[in-house]
Amino acid sequence: MIKIRKEQYKALSRYMLASFIKRSAKHLTGIWPEKCKAFGDLALCEYIRNVIEFAAIDGIDREADVILYLDLFFAFDLESIHRLDTPWAKDILEDNKLQSKEKIQELYRRAKTELVKIAKSEAV
Repeated sequence: MIKIRKEQYKALSRYMLASFIKRSAKHLTGIWPEKCKAFGDLALCEYIRNVIEFAAIDGIDREADVILYLDLFFAFDLESIHRLDTPWAKDILEDNKLQSKEKIQELYRRAKTELVKIAKSEAV
């Protein structure tokens, strides 16, 4: 049986986090190249790290869900999804009965509704 020491586990965890941040940056750059370029590489990685921390606090714990969570942050230009202009998100994220995937699905459903409202108000 192989035993992993705490130091080894921490090193592996750091590697996995760095790998996820790199993949996330590539994903975001593919969708929002200009926005990511404006951030710069280091700032983008720090932004992603912060969103990962928010995701953990909000019960978003699946890798695919965290990527979608990042997409929401970028789409709405958020520093925090708990901002006053996104009270609909706060209600979803604080619902402890919802699993990670369910939270993301509900966030996306509501985000689409909010984007339609924004589009209608800008068309007037």
